[in-house]
Amino acid sequence: MNNIKRDTAPSRSQLKIAGHMTSSDKQILMDHAKSLKQQGGRGAAKELERMNKMYAPYGLSFGRIEGV
Repeated sequence: MNNIKRDTAPSRSQLKIAGHMTSSDKQILMDHAKSLKQQGGRGAAKELERMNKMYAPYGLSFGRIEGV
């Protein structure tokens, strides 16, 4: 038997699945962003910033928390 290791890690193009999200997936993200805004605080603001950066290439924006 041949003991060659195979690269089974997903390629970068396979990881870009957000472009194929259903409307319910997008709604879940929007609901999460809404709950973060209600929580307020520095941690919530950082999470919103992270989400904005991650999903910007797919046309999604979640806003930000002012004053934090």
